[in-house]
Amino acid sequence: MSNYTASPFRRENVNRFDVRIDRNFNQKDQFFTRVSYFDDPQFKPGRFGRIADGGGFNQGDQIAMSRNAAISERDSFLLPDSGTYGSYLIVTS
Repeated sequence: MSNYTASPFRRENVNRFDVRIDRNFNQKDQFFTRVSYFDDPQFKPGRFGRIADGGGFNQGDQIAMSRNAAISERDSFLLPDSGTYGSYLIVTS
């Protein structure tokens, strides 16, 4: 009697980084930006390999990639002829 054994090899290479910049021009004027990158290509082998595997779900070469950025700027200012402050906020992602 012989048992079937397998030692599948899973390959994974993760590359990622995050960068953030904050700038306070003064107490009422602030800015920030952020960029993020994530790349995780991987190979997921079948459970049994070769002909015994039969082709399963969620195996083989896979791609997981994400890139995103955000920008925010906030400014407060004195409204003319009113003596009150207004502000605006710009956010994009």
